[in-house]
Amino acid sequence: SRLSTLLEDSSLPLYLSQLLLKLQQHYHYLVEQIKDLESQLKRKLDEDEVGQRLLSIPCVGTLTASTISTEIGDGTQYASS
Repeated sequence: SRLSTLLEDSSLPLYLSQLLLKLQQHYHYLVEQIKDLESQLKRKLDEDEVGQRLLSIPCVGTLTASTISTEIGDGTQYASS
């Protein structure tokens, strides 16, 4: 990786280089976990009519649509005004 190459050429102590590499690995792990969770949300929204309608609104993404759909549901619990 690019970080490995940079660290090989650096004058950092070995323990700091190893720490940075571990942090990079953890970062990549977290990125993959986020992608997986977003994918799960997307699959759930694909089955949710309210979620699909929310996604059709400009600037409303998966996370926002999922949150609103979960909090509000289909709206039947609210009295009409």
